[in-house]
Amino acid sequence: MKLKCERRVLVLIVLTLSYMVGEMAHFLIAITSKQIANSIGFGNQACYYKSSLHNISHLINPHQLNLLSEDLHEEVPQPVHEVGEEEKHEETTLKNLFQVCSAVKDEERCEELWFCRWEFSGHGMEYQILVGPAYIVVFTISSVIMGFISDRVSRPQLLGMCVIIYSTCSTLTGIANKFYILLLLRVGVAIGVAGCRPASGSLIAEMFDAKNRALANAVFSWGLYFGYSLSFILGIYVTEANILGLCWRSAYVISGILGVPIAGILFMIEEPRSRVSQQQQQNLPGTQRKLSYASIKKIITTTARKLSHPGTSTNSKPAVRKLSFSAVEPESSSSSCSRKPNQTKPKQRKVSVNSGKTEISDKTSQRKPSVADLEKCEEKSETKNYSSQMKATLTDPTLILLFITASVRHTAGYAWAHNNVNYFNQYHQGKEIGYWFTACCILGGSVGVFTGGYISDSIVEKMGLKSRLWLLSTCTVIAVPFSVLTLYLDPPYAFVTLLGYYFFAETWFSLLFTVLVEIVPASIRSMCIGIFLFLMNNIGGNLPMLVEPMAELVGLQTALYIAWPSCLVTSGVMFFISSLFMINRKV
Repeated sequence: MKLKCERRVLVLIVLTLSYMVGEMAHFLIAITSKQIANSIGFGNQACYYKSSLHNISHLINPHQLNLLSEDLHEEVPQPVHEVGEEEKHEETTLKNLFQVCSAVKDEERCEELWFCRWEFSGHGMEYQILVGPAYIVVFTISSVIMGFISDRVSRPQLLGMCVIIYSTCSTLTGIANKFYILLLLRVGVAIGVAGCRPASGSLIAEMFDAKNRALANAVFSWGLYFGYSLSFILGIYVTEANILGLCWRSAYVISGILGVPIAGILFMIEEPRSRVSQQQQQNLPGTQRKLSYASIKKIITTTARKLSHPGTSTNSKPAVRKLSFSAVEPESSSSSCSRKPNQTKPKQRKVSVNSGKTEISDKTSQRKPSVADLEKCEEKSETKNYSSQMKATLTDPTLILLFITASVRHTAGYAWAHNNVNYFNQYHQGKEIGYWFTACCILGGSVGVFTGGYISDSIVEKMGLKSRLWLLSTCTVIAVPFSVLTLYLDPPYAFVTLLGYYFFAETWFSLLFTVLVEIVPASIRSMCIGIFLFLMNNIGGNLPMLVEPMAELVGLQTALYIAWPSCLVTSGVMFFISSLFMINRKV
């Protein structure tokens, strides 16, 4: 049963906001990892330029830089100082100082350089555990559980509880002072965010028909891009503002508070399934009182005797009344469920009362099964169908291939998302990245996913379900050169290409899950989404942990070339192969 258009849009907005705040809590750790690591004390340490120093290029001349570079065995580009190019000279010198500090690999040598300092870098195996297993493993397991629960309870209320969970954990992260506390709260955030996609995905599938479903999923996916974008605002600029002296902690407190009103609104939204159930109940026959055979026999006998001896005068001859009633003997629900149409139907006992004498005879009943019997049969058949449908769906080759492809694509996305801030801090320290990341995610990601959803809905009726994967494959392959250029170029040009990457690449999540909800039965939709997220995130969410050991061998930039563009192009080809399995499928 479809809700009114205005109501559907309002519900979609609330679902998107809940997803947005959840993703803010998810990605804040990647933005604030360096500040948290230095506050709590975990992860790797490295030598950095003292960001508190400004306009010191006049204190260091090219000859001093040359001596430093020779001493560190590091080739450092020398500044070109010409008349009228003081700003360029200042920028070039600062860049050289960044490179000098980053080239130092031990604490003692770093402390000898007065413009450098030795501090926690914000990455390392502890950080990879926080963004990897501590979040991803718990998130994936919880997604399956949430998918199972959301098929059976009110989904808006389940979402409201999930928002309360991740908001509370995000707020408490702001007062964490130990790594193990941070780890436990990270687990709590994962549990809360896990419920967003399965419950919301099934709600959207029920509220919107096929011609608008991809567009609705695209709008819902805005929650991911706006949440990721706003995490940079909170993680960088709110942290720098040092509100109430809380530094990075204020960002987590604000993130948690934002979820409270959203949870309140979710609790007030009605579950669409309950409306459908009420409508079905109105179409059923009136409620019948359930009486046992023994009770019916007693009522009939008592009533017949009263009617046979109405209490006439003693001189008159008592009237003789013959009454006939019939009652069906109860049969077990299992027999009624298993009985085939051509099998013998249950016997009906006929009770005849003649002058106070009761006679019972049997005859075959032509009665149809009662409403109660049908409800019991339906309940048993639903349980059996649920299991058989799950087995058939999860062993579908198309779904298996989509899972493998999505895992590869997810690996590429997480490899970049979890290491992009550390990448720019290491290779482009001192450059403005907060506003650039925000603009790229909002303009590139949200506009791209909306455009992709609109185009997908426009062509699906003409070209079939496979066209969604064709579009997804094309956009993914086009995004590959933009990802390569983002790693190759310096800011701000790197962010221009990053904008192009987000525009083309980030269509994948909404299109993929639109395809997913259209190829699985509606009765197991939430559970399938939960299982799909479980498998996809366990592979694609944990493989990016390999970036850290690769970075120690070949450097972070080269490691990202391997984990990001390479996986991206692989997934683009695999999405096209997946579409070949859907040639004959219909929406």
